[in-house]
Amino acid sequence: MKILVLGNGLIATATAAIAAVGTNSVALASRSDKVSDVGLARHGVELFRSNPEFFWSDAQIMAGNSEVVISALGVSSPALAESHPEKYFNEAREIIENLNQMAHTNPGLRLFVVTSGGTVYGETPREGAPEEFPKNPVSHYGLHNSHIEDFLLSSPVGLEGRVCCLRVSNPYGVSQTGVQSRSFVDAALASALSGTPLTILGDGEHVRDFIHIEDAATLIARSIESQDAPPPVLNIGTGIGHSLNEVTEMIEHRTGRLIGIHHEARRTFDVHVNVLDSRKAFSLAGFHPRLLEDGLGANGVM
Repeated sequence: MKILVLGNGLIATATAAIAAVGTNSVALASRSDKVSDVGLARHGVELFRSNPEFFWSDAQIMAGNSEVVISALGVSSPALAESHPEKYFNEAREIIENLNQMAHTNPGLRLFVVTSGGTVYGETPREGAPEEFPKNPVSHYGLHNSHIEDFLLSSPVGLEGRVCCLRVSNPYGVSQTGVQSRSFVDAALASALSGTPLTILGDGEHVRDFIHIEDAATLIARSIESQDAPPPVLNIGTGIGHSLNEVTEMIEHRTGRLIGIHHEARRTFDVHVNVLDSRKAFSLAGFHPRLLEDGLGANGVM
């Protein structure tokens, strides 16, 4: 299978490396020179760096030689989207227009689009929200990602079943390509090992679904390779929530070191509970991600 990955972050590079295992031919198109070609090359991924001005035109050409495009470009972050909503709405619109054109001009091309990472739209049940759970965006970040999903899935390409929107929960850890996440899990671990204070926004009772980046990438790659057609929306998480306080306690127990906590005011656009019911992805991929307790020992960190 010929796969084109768009992006240069943690999810893009990790998924490219996992997807390159076996007989797949994988290329990654980046609009940044920060991506290491050494980390990708040893996994058989071909890296193409493009000037931001010409990124989409180059990507359109590369898509013509691909069967699958995985877009992991993302739309900023919750904080940036909240402070500059118009700027990042335009960024979302740019992603929509170019991916739609890409699929329209290449009949048969399938799109797998990462529409969120970290925070997903609104509150969910503690036991996890399935893909059909009603969306209720409480931030501009959620609105932008919801807009991407709604437009692509209602377009002719989406109605043909050639679009799958990937809602990735909170990835943590170091990928095979050496890219480090910036998740709360890694920040807490770094604080424990260095002895520096850890900042928590709010009381630490916020609940999130943390998934190791290699497991997230495996779920994505195997879902693409599955003989079964993926649903329009696919959750990529563990289905198990942990509060920030539970994470710090777990890391303190594993490292034997106390973490100094500095509390700051909770942001108004942060949801309290966000856990994804990802059983569809588990079934499609034939793979179940590890528990957080086990993931903390990955990459030789603990």
